[in-house]
Amino acid sequence: MTLKTQTMRAIRTTGNPDAPIAIAETAIPAAQADQALVRVHAVSLNAGELRRVRKQGAGQPIGWDFAGTVERAAPSGIGPHEGTRVVGFVGSGAWAEYVAAPARQLGVIPETVSFHNASTLPVAGITALRTLRRGGNLRGKSVLVVPGTGGVGLFALQLAKRAGANVTTVIRSADNTLLVRKHGAATVVVGPTADAGRDRKYNLILESLGGDSLGAAMAMLEVDGTVVSFGQTSGASTTFATDIFYATGGATLYGFILFHEAEKEPVARDLEQLAQLVATGELATSIDATLPFEQFGAAVEVRAERKLCGKVVVALQ
Repeated sequence: MTLKTQTMRAIRTTGNPDAPIAIAETAIPAAQADQALVRVHAVSLNAGELRRVRKQGAGQPIGWDFAGTVERAAPSGIGPHEGTRVVGFVGSGAWAEYVAAPARQLGVIPETVSFHNASTLPVAGITALRTLRRGGNLRGKSVLVVPGTGGVGLFALQLAKRAGANVTTVIRSADNTLLVRKHGAATVVVGPTADAGRDRKYNLILESLGGDSLGAAMAMLEVDGTVVSFGQTSGASTTFATDIFYATGGATLYGFILFHEAEKEPVARDLEQLAQLVATGELATSIDATLPFEQFGAAVEVRAERKLCGKVVVALQ
C-alpha cells in the first residue's frame, strides 16, 4: 500500500520535566524486514513511561502500548497481513500515528474488542499473565498481589482468580475495596504489605512497590514459594530478614522485566489470549480516562497524578 503522506504526528520529549512532551511532525517510520507498519488507533499509558519521559533529553520518541491496523505487513512475510486489527508494544515510539513494530510482538484482536480496550493489554496484561505463571498451577494456592489497583494489579486479580487461586491483595485506600473484590480479591488488606502476613503465608506474591513492601513479602512465603518483583515505585532500598527467607525452604525472588521476557519468548500468543478473554467477557479492562491525541499532555498529567486505579487511554482515530 502506498501512503498518501510520508509524515505523521508523533509525541516527542522536550527535555523539560514540567512539560515533558510535545506533538511533532515527523517522518513515518520505515519498517525493517521483520516489522509491520501499524496505523495506531489507541495507546494506553504506563507508569514506567512517565518516569522515563521526564528523564530523557529533547526530541526522543516515547511509548510502549498500542492498538491499530496493519498498514503494511512485514516484508519478510511473517506476522499479520495488511488490514488486520492488532495489539502490540515496542521499546519506544508507540505514541504516534504510525509505529513500526516487530511482527512477533503483534497479536490479532477479535472484532468485538475495541482498540481502546485492546491498547490496555500489552504491558499491564502480559506482566500480570507472565508473573502469575511463575507460580505454576495456581489452583488451590494462595496468591498475594501488591498492590491490587493499577493496570497490572487489576488484571492479576482477575487472572489469578480465574486460575483457581485464593487471592489476597493489598491496597492503600479502603475506598478501593469494592473495586478489587469485584476483580477477584477474596481478602483485602488496607495498609502496609506486612499486614497481609500476620496470619497467613503465600505460594506466590506479585510485588511492585519495592522498599519495605518487598522486604515484608520475602518473609511471607510458603515452602517453595516465589516473590516476583516487577516494579520499584517506592524508589526505596529493600532490606529483608535473610534468616526467615532462607529457613522457608526453596523460597525464590524473581526479577521480572517485561522487555527481557519478551526477548526470550514472543508475546503474540499472550496478547491474543488476553484479547480473547476480553472478547468472551472473562477479563475486564479498567479504563478510567480517555482523551484525544491533541490532549496528550493532559493525559500524561492525569496518569502522573496516580489518583486513578485503572488505565488512561489516548485515542488517535
